[in-house]
Amino acid sequence: MADATNMPGSGLRAISCVVTLLAWLPLALPVRAQQYSFRYYGTDEGLTSVAVKALFQDRTGFLWVGTENGLFRYDG
Repeated sequence: MADATNMPGSGLRAISCVVTLLAWLPLALPVRAQQYSFRYYGTDEGLTSVAVKALFQDRTGFLWVGTENGLFRYDG
């Protein structure tokens, strides 16, 4: 019976397997998710209703909030 380690090309095959494994290793590492921060806006910030129906931030940075009781602008 022939020894597999003495077969021609077996060393090259082993090196190829190791290189392939090392190339795929970064894909198996955990990926960090984006961190989101949330802030609560309620009656203390001037809303008369916390049942928000629409939310929009304009290009100047104002936050527009549409509720059951009207439209509110928040400037932060």
